[in-house]
Amino acid sequence: KPGSASLKEVAARAAVSIATVSNVVNGNKKFSTKTQELVEKAISDLNYVPDKAASSLSLAKLWTISYLLRDTTSEFLSDPVYAGIAAGLSETLNQHGYDLQIKLCADRQIRLNEVFKRRSTDALIMTSSGGPAELKQAFDTVQQLGVPVVLVKNRSTRTLNDFAFIDQDEDEGGRIIAEHLLERGARTFWFV
Repeated sequence: KPGSASLKEVAARAAVSIATVSNVVNGNKKFSTKTQELVEKAISDLNYVPDKAASSLSLAKLWTISYLLRDTTSEFLSDPVYAGIAAGLSETLNQHGYDLQIKLCADRQIRLNEVFKRRSTDALIMTSSGGPAELKQAFDTVQQLGVPVVLVKNRSTRTLNDFAFIDQDEDEGGRIIAEHLLERGARTFWFV
C-alpha cells in the first residue's frame, strides 16, 4: 500500500546505505547525480513517504511554521487579506514539506502559551495590531521563543532592527496609481 515502504526498503532497492537515503531525503549532503536518481527512483517505485516524526528527531526540526495573528481589535479576523496570506503561506510551506500552524491571540499581552513553550515550531510569522508600545511588547515576547521571526504588515517594525518584516509600501503604491491615471489624462481622482 502507498506510503508503507521503509527507509531500509528504499536503501535496498537503490543499493545504497540507509544513511544515504536519509541524507538524500533530508537534503543533508550532496551526492552524485546517479546516486540521487537511484534513491529518487526507489522512493517513487516504493511510494515511500518520509516519517516527519522520525526526521524531527534526527534533524531537530519540527517541520512546522506558526503564523500568529495577534489581534486586539478584531480587524484581522474580518480582513480577507490575512486569509490570503495564510493560504499563500500554507501552499508554499507544504511544497517544502512544512505544515502551517495558525494561532490567534486576542490578549493585549502575548503570553508564551504552552504550545510555544514546548517548542512546537521551527519559525514564527506574526501579524499584530496595536500601537507602538503594544507592538514592542509583542516583539520582545516572541523573541524569547528562540526561533526565527518574520513580521508581516507591521509598519512600525521598520524601527525594530532585530526582525525581518514584510509589508507593502503604500506611499509608493499611491504614487504609481496617480502616475498611471495622470498618464491616461485623468485630472480628478476619487479614492474610495
